[in-house]
Amino acid sequence: MRCPVCKGDDSQVIDGRAKDGGKIYRRRRRCPDCGRRWNTQERIRENAPRVRHRDGKIEDFDGTVLFECFTRHCGKLPVTPHQQEEVVERLLTRLRGEAGLLSTEGIAEAMMGTLLELHPIASLRFETEWRRPQNAADMLEIVWDFADRNGILRRPKKQKVTRAPTRRRTVRKAFAKRGRAKSHRSR
Repeated sequence: MRCPVCKGDDSQVIDGRAKDGGKIYRRRRRCPDCGRRWNTQERIRENAPRVRHRDGKIEDFDGTVLFECFTRHCGKLPVTPHQQEEVVERLLTRLRGEAGLLSTEGIAEAMMGTLLELHPIASLRFETEWRRPQNAADMLEIVWDFADRNGILRRPKKQKVTRAPTRRRTVRKAFAKRGRAKSHRSR
């Protein structure tokens, strides 16, 4: 390991400890040339799957993004951070087990199902963000689809809209029934 101060090529390991159940190894190092000390951390790098985004960009899968997303959508809901961590770990394990290229649509569907386990409102929050409604009608459509899919509510049947009777029409009908059609204007 190269010294960060004098750029010497040789360094000595003074101490080393495992962290996070052996996932991270922390080392204390010393440079024999300048005597400076510093810490390094080694992390096991797993072969993470790659993700194809909506715009076609491909990058490595990052689990921290999922945890931030869960935290944001579970905000102010009765979901503990421990529950969130547990569910995110299960989802990460499942996604990392899939080989090859993942699509953001597939990850989003998995997240919606996982968020639904935690709290239905968290899942709805994520779904409305993911589908990007353009107006109130789009938003309402997302809410009704969510409710239908999860058996929360049934979409009401479309009813024929009728005009409410006005006083003038009601009076005309009454006069017409009596045989004398009279207009309000002729008074």
